[in-house]
Amino acid sequence: MRASLVVALYLLASAYGTTANALPKCDGGDVAELCKIATDTRADNPEFGKTSEWTAAAGAAREERHAKRRTRAKAILSEVADPTWHDLFNAGYTIAYGTSPEERLLSLAIGIRALTLAPNEPDVRLLVAMTTDAIGRNYVGAQLYGRQKFFKLNPGTGGVESWCLPQMIEPALPASVGLSFDAPAKGSERCPPGVGETPLAPPIAQNK
Repeated sequence: MRASLVVALYLLASAYGTTANALPKCDGGDVAELCKIATDTRADNPEFGKTSEWTAAAGAAREERHAKRRTRAKAILSEVADPTWHDLFNAGYTIAYGTSPEERLLSLAIGIRALTLAPNEPDVRLLVAMTTDAIGRNYVGAQLYGRQKFFKLNPGTGGVESWCLPQMIEPALPASVGLSFDAPAKGSERCPPGVGETPLAPPIAQNK
């Protein structure tokens, strides 16, 4: 696995994995398989600081499992005529682990649709914020809400040596916009200049 992809997975796991310690509980009107897929996705990411679980080999195996779940989530969502916000959240959360621009944009679109059904659900708002930041961080080099952290890992132990919030767009969003999507995670300082700010190749640049 390429180093850039490994780093991307670290960043994604840090963001989407902390949407909630427990994902929103489904009920009888929700698609049970989507609930299980999202739960399995959340459980398939070790907490930062645990040794030996962030190796390249473990990351490659984990990404393969994530990819299979994303494929199934997209297929299920295509078959559901009237998805609930839980269905949309579970699908969007799972697809958000994708590493392509198309999957990230799809996750954002699903999250926005869920937001129209449940505008006051914190998990839905946070998913939209984190997906927006993932797209901004990786393809523009800046984020809006400060939900994407940068982690420096110790390759020998798999532990976290340091973490911080990389570049964010300035000035900060108005409170009426920013607070509606939650504030940046507490306890994370802004990164020093240049740390965590290198975006992946923007799709626009690839098309020139």
